[in-house]
Amino acid sequence: MKTSERKIKRKMPFENMPSYLRQLADSLEKRTRGLPAEFTDLPEPITELKIKGRARSNSWAIKIHIKAESPIDRKKERAGGHEEKKAATPNQPNVPFKLLKNRMKSSFKEIGESLSARKLPEPDVIHAFLSDSEWMTAFPGGKYGEQSYPAYLGACRRLAAAFEAKSLEALISAYAELDQLKKDCHRQLK
Repeated sequence: MKTSERKIKRKMPFENMPSYLRQLADSLEKRTRGLPAEFTDLPEPITELKIKGRARSNSWAIKIHIKAESPIDRKKERAGGHEEKKAATPNQPNVPFKLLKNRMKSSFKEIGESLSARKLPEPDVIHAFLSDSEWMTAFPGGKYGEQSYPAYLGACRRLAAAFEAKSLEALISAYAELDQLKKDCHRQLK
């Protein structure tokens, strides 16, 4: 299996190190605003991260080594050399459909757990799920359930509106609707 790597070598004054490490953390959390160019397009999924630093007389000398399995190579191996299609929308990151679905599954489960506890979900979880839902519906074709997109997006809008209104009952209703739409779509595609 092939890997992609990124190696970064930097020297910087002691006082700049905390800010630099925060920028690396922001990049790993997919926040891209105001980051140095070296952090804007890290390989995914990251399988190894090494940071070495040496204090010099008035500065740090650091080395960052980031490794990731190449998702394209991994998909080609599974598909016998055929690559899975990706949506080609200008604002969409280059995320494979399967990775997107796994992220959505996780955030949807977290939303459900909050609602089961009769609590509003965390804003970042709701926003991540809704954002990933928009990206998912950019994948064209029946193999992705394109026929279900209009109803699904409508239910997502209701979920977003219920969250903005902080209406627990409306959130529970929209969540149940999304859950049923998801089950129906997955059943049709099997």
